[in-house]
Amino acid sequence: MRDIPTGFEELPATGPFSHNVGPFHSRIDGADYITAMHVEERHCNRAMLMHGAMMSMLFDTAFYYAARQQYDASIGIVTGHLALDFVGTAKPGDWVEAHVEIVRTGRNICYLTGFVWNNGERIGSASAQFLTVDRTKRPLQN
Repeated sequence: MRDIPTGFEELPATGPFSHNVGPFHSRIDGADYITAMHVEERHCNRAMLMHGAMMSMLFDTAFYYAARQQYDASIGIVTGHLALDFVGTAKPGDWVEAHVEIVRTGRNICYLTGFVWNNGERIGSASAQFLTVDRTKRPLQN
């Protein structure tokens, strides 16, 4: 088991897919929401670099975690928009961190932005919008 930096706690999986690609870890540092992971071979492409889909999953998880903090637990939230740019790489063994900032929170939408860092180098940037949903009309599956 790899060492997890101080202050990070493992996030529970939000469904079968996140269970298969995790674990993810998180911490809050002031207004900065951080979600992180160790890159493993299973997260890589044929060049043995972090796959773009895995970076997208890290961003989506990080944005969800930050947006989740903005609403009461009874209010459901879903990804409405996610746009990202790949500007660097990570390899197996690297600890990568997605640092998320809440841009604005409204009654039905949360705007977020963030960066993924690998050893002090920015390797991704993204923005997202999370929408609220009525869980009485769209319940979660067990």
